Amino acid sequence: MAAPAATGFRGQPVLAPLGWLFGGVVRLRNSAYDRGLLAIRHLPVPVVSVGNLTVGGTGKTPLVAALARRLAARGRRPAVVLRGYGGRNARRPGGPALLVSRGKPGHLLADVDQAGDEALLLATILADVPVVVSAQRYHGGMQAITTCGADLVLLDDGFQHRALHRDLDLVALDATAPLGGGRFLPAGLLREPPLALRRAHALILTRAHGDLLYERAAATLERVAPGVTIYRARHRATGLRLVSPGPAPPSLAELKGMPVAGFAGLARPDALRDTLTSLGARVVMFTPLADHHPFRPGEIQGLVDAGLQAGARLVITTAKDAVRMDPAAPHPHLAVLEIEMTLDRMDSLVEQILALPSPGPPPPGSRSAQASR
Repeated sequence: MAAPAATGFRGQPVLAPLGWLFGGVVRLRNSAYDRGLLAIRHLPVPVVSVGNLTVGGTGKTPLVAALARRLAARGRRPAVVLRGYGGRNARRPGGPALLVSRGKPGHLLADVDQAGDEALLLATILADVPVVVSAQRYHGGMQAITTCGADLVLLDDGFQHRALHRDLDLVALDATAPLGGGRFLPAGLLREPPLALRRAHALILTRAHGDLLYERAAATLERVAPGVTIYRARHRATGLRLVSPGPAPPSLAELKGMPVAGFAGLARPDALRDTLTSLGARVVMFTPLADHHPFRPGEIQGLVDAGLQAGARLVITTAKDAVRMDPAAPHPHLAVLEIEMTLDRMDSLVEQILALPSPGPPPPGSRSAQASR
């Protein structure tokens, strides 16, 4: 789901009544699931959800990628299932699941218009992991299992999708505002009440760049969801990749003191500028764009030209933006900053996932059993 605004969103008090209404509907829906009044479907393999409490970027997609790589390296066959926000398939709630990748390097089966940028990004960077888009995650999971042999399903952005049983619920939270400012959509960023975090199995604090920030955010979460395990995540730049074939891009060390320009269409686009600054680059121009921003013909070349005219030696964007670009258009001065997420005690979390048993059938006569038929 896209953030309500590209940058600087602080909530709109005039929309508070709509936020209260939204919050009330969410509470009623959660209560219906908790009491067994709404059906929950089960997949025949373990399901791990990575979601968030708010709209906007909290780093859940890089976390999904990191977990998928670790699990695949341990001999599992994970598949990623997500809604595919922004793609045509996401706008067809009752439509069939869309197989974006079978988990074979170089074999993409859908484009960004069909699958959305996040799904295509995951399919690109996880060459050995199947990726499926479906508004109904149960159907997407079954597609991954029957077509690709998946033995574990990772849900990207699945915390609120309670129609599918999950064996492990992980929630990514921005350490700078872990509870999203306290207002519900559309007046604020919250998708659910903060107390919903109590049904999570683990909370993962992202953007916790300093120990003090992490400790304050962790203390807040411990008050809201006592006893839920808290992990600390860190984003790390791993290198630059040129969008078009050409000479080798500069190393990260060579960015120090280099004049660069940048643009990003993310929920928090300034994160790219902050990362470039932390690497020592001199950012002479930066253009924030809305999350999932659709590039118009010639727009990227205009952004590159403007950056070069401002004195930049290189224009830098994100991998998520790159998948929305026309692959045939040459951009010799445009590079992608590759980012990797690391997690304190990652091995502990991976071992917990590997230990998940394959779920048996739901109890006879239960709402879950009826839904699975």
